[in-house]
Amino acid sequence: MQNNSVKSEFTCQYCHKSFKRERTIESHACEPRRRFRAKNEKPTQIAFIIFQQFYKFSQHSAKIKTFDDFIKSPYYGAMIKFGQYCINTKVLNPQRYGTYLIKQEIPIDKWNKDSVYQDFILNLIKVEPVEDALTRSILYSIEWGEGHNEEAHNFFREATPTRISQAIEYGRISPWILYLSESGNQFLESLHSQEQTRIWNMIDPTFWTDKFDANKEDVDFVKLTLKEGGW
Repeated sequence: MQNNSVKSEFTCQYCHKSFKRERTIESHACEPRRRFRAKNEKPTQIAFIIFQQFYKFSQHSAKIKTFDDFIKSPYYGAMIKFGQYCINTKVLNPQRYGTYLIKQEIPIDKWNKDSVYQDFILNLIKVEPVEDALTRSILYSIEWGEGHNEEAHNFFREATPTRISQAIEYGRISPWILYLSESGNQFLESLHSQEQTRIWNMIDPTFWTDKFDANKEDVDFVKLTLKEGGW
């Protein structure tokens, strides 16, 4: 004889809470379930990669962390904030930036600081391959041009000094392009001393003069490319 007093229960696979009705569990929105459903969002994907790097380099963990480990981790919230910062700031190479933060032992609560990111950029632009610098700068100028109904090669001619300075500060426009294009040099000559101060660390003339002297073939390549492109 069937016992009608026994009722089926539905259990959330994420928080293991039980419910009497199926429709109740379908509308259930616990924090672990919400985190799992955000798995394919870009900030979450960045955060998960950095989480794995964090345990590999900082915690010296031989075991590869899973996404389940991630959503249960006390570092989840901080890592997600970092992923969102990377998207909002358009961080160059988030994975490389994450590795830099971990190896420099920078506290997690400072990972979203612009000053920390600019230190990373300052190091990156000095050592990256010239092809990467050129490609990134041109792609950024194309994006700017599409938004302002302008040709990309007119970036230094038509963008506001504030926009150009900000692009240099955040590494979106490389000193390779700034110094080796006619329009870039004209822009530099037009800046007031206060405006020059804002980007001085990023365009350090002494460093870049030495860099160009040591890489003549790259200089010729960039100059020719920019000249042909109307820069």
